[in-house]
Amino acid sequence: MSVRVLGCALLTCWLLLGCSSVLLGPQRSLPLPQEQSARERLLRDVGRRAFSAFSHGTPARLLLDDTALRALLESNAANQAAALRASTELAMQVPPEDQALLASGTFQGLCVQGAHLLPAGPPLGLRSAGFVFDRALIAASEPNGGRVAAWIEGTFVLTDRGFYALSLQRLESPRRDHADLDLAACDLELGLRVPRQVVVQRSASY
Repeated sequence: MSVRVLGCALLTCWLLLGCSSVLLGPQRSLPLPQEQSARERLLRDVGRRAFSAFSHGTPARLLLDDTALRALLESNAANQAAALRASTELAMQVPPEDQALLASGTFQGLCVQGAHLLPAGPPLGLRSAGFVFDRALIAASEPNGGRVAAWIEGTFVLTDRGFYALSLQRLESPRRDHADLDLAACDLELGLRVPRQVVVQRSASY
């Protein structure tokens, strides 16, 4: 084999391996880590992705695709999740005015509710135990010092690639000076009342 042919073969192999590693999606669900810094990274990541998806009108980016659903869920549960996703697709449209209002600020933080650890099997059909939450208040800070926030509701599960949604049920229209920024009881919080710190506000099963 010539040097040129060998080089092309190696390049092709490297590209294929590189692409496969990039495209590899979530493979398993996980419990919430105990380390504060690890929790903070996970919450910041899902908060920023949710803010970006909402403000660009593409909330479906938060959803697991069919391959990931079947990796994380037992077969029947994966089928049910896929059917639920299809039935709620129209409800996940974000009006342009909602996109613009949230996009008027920069991501500040989030408040997570309905957080708990689920075992493998029923009720969700996870293949391995996983930490889930039901809703998150996504907040943005505006240049004038004001704040905009909105709830995103669904079933979010912690995976080996971060938090992703098995399903999305409701997107609240964002509001300026949202009352829940000060009133909501959070299972986990990042950047709202104590900047850059994750705080457990009430009991949850971790």
